[in-house]
Amino acid sequence: MADREGTVLNELILQLLDGTIGDEELSRLNNELADNPEALRRYSEFMMSHAALRHRGGVSAAPDGLTRGSSSNDYEDLLRLLGQMERTAPVDEILGEAIERDKQVRAGDATRLDDAQKEAIRKAAEGALERFIIEERRRQEELAYKLYISRRRSLALGIGSLAALLVVCVWLLVPRPHLPTPTTATAAPAVATMIHAYEARWDLAHIAPIVGTELTSGPIKLIEGLVEIRFKTGARVIVEAPAEMNLVDERTAYLTSGALTAYVPEPVTGFVVETPSVRVTDLGTQFGLLAYEGGATDVHMLSGSVRALFRGAEGDELPYPRHLYRNDAMSFDAAAGKVSHLDLDRERFALSWDDVLYKPRISGAIKFQRSVPSSLREDAVQSDRSIHLFLEATDVSLIHDVTVDINEPRQYQGHQGLFLAIQAGLKVDSYLVHWDPASSDELTRIASGSVTFRRPIVGLIFNEGRLSATDSLFGAAATEYATYLVGRGLETGTGGDSVALSQDRLTLQLELRAPSALDEIRILVAAATAKQQ
Repeated sequence: MADREGTVLNELILQLLDGTIGDEELSRLNNELADNPEALRRYSEFMMSHAALRHRGGVSAAPDGLTRGSSSNDYEDLLRLLGQMERTAPVDEILGEAIERDKQVRAGDATRLDDAQKEAIRKAAEGALERFIIEERRRQEELAYKLYISRRRSLALGIGSLAALLVVCVWLLVPRPHLPTPTTATAAPAVATMIHAYEARWDLAHIAPIVGTELTSGPIKLIEGLVEIRFKTGARVIVEAPAEMNLVDERTAYLTSGALTAYVPEPVTGFVVETPSVRVTDLGTQFGLLAYEGGATDVHMLSGSVRALFRGAEGDELPYPRHLYRNDAMSFDAAAGKVSHLDLDRERFALSWDDVLYKPRISGAIKFQRSVPSSLREDAVQSDRSIHLFLEATDVSLIHDVTVDINEPRQYQGHQGLFLAIQAGLKVDSYLVHWDPASSDELTRIASGSVTFRRPIVGLIFNEGRLSATDSLFGAAATEYATYLVGRGLETGTGGDSVALSQDRLTLQLELRAPSALDEIRILVAAATAKQQ
């Protein structure tokens, strides 16, 4: 604030204290205090100092040295003097000096102030002092609280830093156990792939793969059906239930029990199948194994050769291996400690997956042939002792009901069909039994046998008319049949041909006698494709 403005303000304040201020000057002082923060500050400080002195000893006029016309420097000097006195002088001395000064002022100015003016000034000064004291107390409390919060934060930060430092020190100083370097887990390598399955049902305690599943080393247990597994080396095995086998690696399998056919194509060699009784090493071949629960194993050579190491009664491989060649068959029984020769049972084993699907198990005079000859007319395919069985067609969809002679399990003598129908929508595979003996000797013209399928027989057709009516539906497209040949089919009457269908519908027993022309039976079996997985 400029000196001139300070002098005017001082003059107005003194007039107020003296009680000589007029209405115009009072209005001017009020406006100055309302508009000028610096003037208000000076007024408040002056009035509080004056009130404090008045409170201690009583003051009725301006202090010595501060008169009308004094500059703002005089006022500043007064404030500094009061501050120094308050900080350094004892309370009694300050009070005495204030009383003495007040007496001097009273003596000089007694005539200018009356009692009413003095009382008004006193009340105004005391009110200003009380307001100042309240405001100052609030400000000091806020400063104290802020200082408290700041110290708490500093203390918390210091404690946190110290704790972190202690943790680091403990971590660095305390010995720690050596941990192995973590390695990324890798899946076990596949040794084989399951490429086919037929009505397969697995033991749930072991793996239950589906077609296309890559197999790792480990056991598999097949409860029902058949599967074909191709090893990474190229060797293939067909396993028939019930069977339990362990996949050792891509060149080795261990057959605990069950039937197995192994096919090892060139140039692959050295594929091994072990059982409790024998270790069979392929030398470029196709062979079949039957491993029994008691530990004995039958080896049937279908082609090529193998080297077989017998384990002996103690389970140790004997030092002298046996070599088996095509059409050889031997039994190895470790429990009994002996090896013996067997008759080859080629029909027991499926040489390919097509055999699994379509090749039935036959016995007696029946001979199975996959391909159908170009002609099946009379005298085209003759044999005195062999009954031919041909696979005519596969996966045939019935677009309408088909009448058959037999579809119920029982034995039929002669032409005693029930003339029942197979409903439309069914899919079937068709086989044809054909017997056309070449000899005219009735004593030699008797043949019998059985045929067992993996799927149920749904109907038999052996009536001459129905055979001819279904040649176009079930017959091979490129084959010429003995259509409408008199005597085609089964013989009627007592002592004639007989057939028997088993209760499970899987096996058909045949006994055929001296046909006047030729004996034929069309066998309709549930389609293999419906059973394949």
